Amino acid sequence: DVAAGDYSGFIGGLAGVNYDADLKDSHATGDIVGGHYTSYIGGLAGFNIVSTENMFSNINNCYATGNVTGGNDSHAIGGLVGRNGNNYQGSSITNSYATGRVTAGSGSYALSGLCGYNNNGEIRNCYSTGGVQTGSYLGGLCGYHTGSTAIIENSFWDTETSGLSVGYNLSSSSPGTVSNVYGKTTEQMKTKNTFE
Repeated sequence: DVAAGDYSGFIGGLAGVNYDADLKDSHATGDIVGGHYTSYIGGLAGFNIVSTENMFSNINNCYATGNVTGGNDSHAIGGLVGRNGNNYQGSSITNSYATGRVTAGSGSYALSGLCGYNNNGEIRNCYSTGGVQTGSYLGGLCGYHTGSTAIIENSFWDTETSGLSVGYNLSSSSPGTVSNVYGKTTEQMKTKNTFE
């Protein structure tokens, strides 16, 4: 388990920050707890980021099962990754999933079962099943999705266990691209055809 105090950030079950690197074939199972005013909290990694253009940070074939909790006025909290990407292309999450519960205190935002905040990042072939609650910009799969090169595709979330019919929240000015992304029932999430 990982616990942090108030005004903390970049907290993950395996890595606080995945920076210009490949994180693959890995998992984390412990609970993650952040204090008040915390940001970038994820069950596996707090922040998946590239430093400059033409660099890459990839999370591939990974999963997280621990619960992720933020205090009051916290943001970018995800069952797998707190924040994916920045102003550059090159941050991706593929073939990965999260099952832990994601919660935060009052005044919090951008919470999701998989990725709290996706900024010009890519999310492909992923799913989440954990419950998500308390705050604004709540998504079963992605809390807030923004950037001209932001992509979510071929991904799913469990509408029953997450308690959410909304999978993602799009930026009104730069919504990116979303394709083949659907909420599924728990029974459908156990069916092979869903993932084919």
